[in-house]
Amino acid sequence: MQQIAIEEDPKNKSSKGCFSAVKGYWRTFTEYSGESTIHSVNYIGKRDAHWGTRLFWIFCFVVSLSVCIYLGTQTYIRWKNNPVIMAIDQVQTHVSDIPFPAVTLCASNEKIDEEKFNLPDIVQRYANNETLTRQEEAMIMLLDDIKNEWTINAVDDDLEIYDPKYNLTSKDYIDNLNNITREFITSLTYRKVEKNGSEVFRRTIFEENLCFTYNMIEDDDMFTENIAKTLINHGEYDSQYVPKSGEEYLQRVKSARITQSINIRIALDNTDNLANMTSIFMIIHSPYNYPKYSLDYIPIKLGAINKVLITPQIIQTDEELIKYKPKVRECIFGYKTKLEFFKNYTQSNCELECETHYLLQKCSCVLFHMLHNESTRICQTEDEIDCADNATDLFHYTERRLKRCKCLPHCNEITYSMSMTHYEGLVTRDVSYDSLIILGYRTDRFVAMKRQEVFGLVEFLSSIGGFLGLLMGGSLLSLIEIFYYFFMRKCCKEKDDDQEETRLDNVENGAADNGAFNRN
Repeated sequence: MQQIAIEEDPKNKSSKGCFSAVKGYWRTFTEYSGESTIHSVNYIGKRDAHWGTRLFWIFCFVVSLSVCIYLGTQTYIRWKNNPVIMAIDQVQTHVSDIPFPAVTLCASNEKIDEEKFNLPDIVQRYANNETLTRQEEAMIMLLDDIKNEWTINAVDDDLEIYDPKYNLTSKDYIDNLNNITREFITSLTYRKVEKNGSEVFRRTIFEENLCFTYNMIEDDDMFTENIAKTLINHGEYDSQYVPKSGEEYLQRVKSARITQSINIRIALDNTDNLANMTSIFMIIHSPYNYPKYSLDYIPIKLGAINKVLITPQIIQTDEELIKYKPKVRECIFGYKTKLEFFKNYTQSNCELECETHYLLQKCSCVLFHMLHNESTRICQTEDEIDCADNATDLFHYTERRLKRCKCLPHCNEITYSMSMTHYEGLVTRDVSYDSLIILGYRTDRFVAMKRQEVFGLVEFLSSIGGFLGLLMGGSLLSLIEIFYYFFMRKCCKEKDDDQEETRLDNVENGAADNGAFNRN
């Protein structure tokens, strides 16, 4: 009798397949729930559990899982967006472990007495190799130091001195610059050793002021080969001492005791000075920073003792943070960033370079005192100088400077804060307008700050594991367990089923062959 095969509806076949798959996964989940270490899962997958019990534990599971995911997400966002924290270094730093700050002194003065200093006459006598007074020699040295190419022209029997790179007469130039000599700094004393001011102070020109700086790194260590030679001071002064092998030449002090202070004596009534100086201001800065005007300058009270207490502020950064972008860690590792004119990266040096580039872009020239190379054009005409002055004013708006320069702080930097106390009437009376500056640290030790990771990958995984354990009772092995039951075990089981089916087919085929052979 012939059997007729009835073809099954594809929709019914698909429905049965889906139902069979769901049933298979539920059976797998039931087996898993009996072995799982995750909280509430065994109540959900228990075979004889009441439906109300299942709903209750499903609700608890969903709430716990949601809270766990939320906390994990917040932790990840904080890790990615704010991975760096400023913490207090556990070890205090002693003042002898860091260099003493650089000290820059600048003086302002009244206009030069033209009757006392007839500049054209001085220059003419200098050109004729006639004998000059010490004041007149200092005037010539000042002009020669700052502007190295001067020409003398006779105009209506009056001599005028012109700088070909800076189109101003000598009188205009002198009126705009603070014309002083190093002689107003009479001496510097440290640990009872007194040295002449000219031995330890070096000339620095910035923002149209002639100033003198102590304890700043040498020009060869400060500037690159790109800097114009007129801005550096090769051999202009003797270093404060010859360093021993491997020893830094920057001055350091041993403690905050008064005997370790640095004393600077100033004599404004010195008859050898060029001008009638009226005030002095001081800037304390890092020895690696070229000085510039800032809110940190302080005026020196004349005719008084000025005691300045310095507090170092150190910020160090873990090397582990180098894997983050500078914008994220909010600092720059110096060896990762090269400047055009400076060998050492600092935020201050970077901003000085940025100002030069800004003026070059706006005016196609720079002021003579600004950073530049030999080929840079110096602003000459009145229009160019006005352009440079306006551009400089615009540049110093904080938001504009920050947006344009992107000069982040150095990741390992030292800054100095200071406070001053004046003691009037205590200076020696025999020299009028004498002033004394006493510089020292406030304390022997201070607390440094340190940039470090809020937490790294290990701490992040620990936090995620803590949330899983607290809210779910799970761990990494729990995730592996889920993978095993629903993927690996299922695949292995299907492979075993296929092998068993093949074995049964082989047995049936063998039995059929044996029956046919017997009939034959």
